[in-house]
Amino acid sequence: MLGKRWLDDLPADRSTNTRQTYAYVLDDYVLPGPGALRVREVRTPTVDRLLKTTGANRRPGAAKSARSVLLGTFGPEGLGTTWSCWPGWLVADLRGGP
Repeated sequence: MLGKRWLDDLPADRSTNTRQTYAYVLDDYVLPGPGALRVREVRTPTVDRLLKTTGANRRPGAAKSARSVLLGTFGPEGLGTTWSCWPGWLVADLRGGP
């Protein structure tokens, strides 16, 4: 599973607390939503719904944590790709523009 692989491959400089937070977010927020989909099935509306629902129904900062896990999991680090071959919605979001 992509999310678990990303979590296992986190750099050694990440604290134990960060790892535990990411594991919790992955298990409770991401895997029941887009984490259950195939990579090619994850689309902007799915991610947007997850983040909005998480932000409205969970603790403050939960959506931000979920976004961090999603970016790690579905971003270049998680997939072993480069930004140049990645979907525009993710690149645009990280660069702060359309």
